[in-house]
Amino acid sequence: MRLKLAAAALASLAFLCGAPARAADFYEGKTITIIVGFTPGGTYDQIARFYARNLPRFIPGKPTIIVQ
Repeated sequence: MRLKLAAAALASLAFLCGAPARAADFYEGKTITIIVGFTPGGTYDQIARFYARNLPRFIPGKPTIIVQ
């Protein structure tokens, strides 16, 4: 029973190790558009611009983010 559990844990860990590399390839060189349905300069627009400025650091591949 313990051997099966250890093998399953090792297999799932091996699958998870390859995921970030594929995600980096997917977002590299792409553009993400955030559409804000409120007035420019308002609170929601400022929050969206804050996210657009800081979010690429946390997404593998560092895509460009545009606020509209």
